[in-house]
Amino acid sequence: MTEPDVGGYRIARLAAAGLPTGRAVCGPTAADAVWRQDGVDFRMKAKKKVSFKTTAVTLLIAAAALATAYVLWQYAFPHRYSAVHQGLMIRLGAENEEEVKPVTVRFDGNIRWSLFGAHTFRGLFEVENDPIPVPPNARRIEIRFGKGDFWPIVYTVYAAEENRPFSAGIRLYSYGGLYAGRDLREFAVAKYEDEEITDDGERRSSWDANSGLLIVVPAETREEALERARRLMGRYLRGYPLG
Repeated sequence: MTEPDVGGYRIARLAAAGLPTGRAVCGPTAADAVWRQDGVDFRMKAKKKVSFKTTAVTLLIAAAALATAYVLWQYAFPHRYSAVHQGLMIRLGAENEEEVKPVTVRFDGNIRWSLFGAHTFRGLFEVENDPIPVPPNARRIEIRFGKGDFWPIVYTVYAAEENRPFSAGIRLYSYGGLYAGRDLREFAVAKYEDEEITDDGERRSSWDANSGLLIVVPAETREEALERARRLMGRYLRGYPLG
């Protein structure tokens, strides 16, 4: 007697394996089968295969979720930034070629990165061995960079007149102008110098492209400093032969 074949499984194989045999009907899927023996249902379920398309879609969704989480983490929140850079401070002009000295510049604060616009640094900007007339509690500044733009390095000082505690006023101290690349690993600073003191005691400062001071990071020689400064400041020099 030939055993009936149901759902790809022969009942004869069940009998040989010591499993109950009897009437079989189709299960929920073509690969499933149900056998009824003595009023009891016996089920066998085929192992399902996961398709390549389903796996690929799952991986793509996971990758997109990870990418979204990274973008939010990178650009939605400020990140700690502390760095020390080595460079040169030079004085422009052929007659000042010997005025070159190493300089150390330190950043200590936070950076908020921007996906499309300029990045923002808030914190301390210090040039070693170059003191500034600003109290320690007023040395935190804001610098924007990354779009090839000029940004003034300005400190805001709140000071009261002597013996007049409620006469607080605002005084601004301009250190110079920053020209930075996409990040703060390379930059040039046109350092302002005192030009004159006005009758009311205000400090006036300026920078001269012919003989002014320039801080360039990184740089090991005057030639390297000038080349980097020309590239970073080119948009504002407009062809002027910085040298």
